[in-house]
Amino acid sequence: MFTRNQAAVAACLASLGIAAAAQAATGTPAPADAHRGSQQRARAAGARELRVLERPQRTFQRALARWRRAHPAPGASPAGAYPPPESFGVSSATLHAIAACESGNDYATDTGNGFYGAYQFTLATWASVGGAGNPADAPPAEQDMRAAILYARSGPSPWPVCGQ
Repeated sequence: MFTRNQAAVAACLASLGIAAAAQAATGTPAPADAHRGSQQRARAAGARELRVLERPQRTFQRALARWRRAHPAPGASPAGAYPPPESFGVSSATLHAIAACESGNDYATDTGNGFYGAYQFTLATWASVGGAGNPADAPPAEQDMRAAILYARSGPSPWPVCGQ
């Protein structure tokens, strides 16, 4: 004779197809139907456990993706997400005139003399306004934003000829 808890444990283990464990847990033989279809029940139980175990990972991955979309890494910004020059107190017309004078509005220009992009940034100046890599490889919106930051900080002096 075994207690109600032992019976519940035995029934649970038997339903999972673990007849030997049920027998060991109660000290009595497993129920008669424990062997019938035990392999099928074990496979089904294993598949259920696997789905349950995968669920938190999928939930976590989705939550992480949502968080990353809401909080992009510093310096990383999806296309079209750069603020306009006006948000830095600089008009687009001013920046357009500087870019036209410096590079003919060629955002990918690399003159070979240490100046890059539409605004002819040096790598040090580009880095000082938060840029990474080569300015000529950055999208136009990022170059405009970084030029606006520089203009807001230093006025037209970084462009002694074209900024006047």
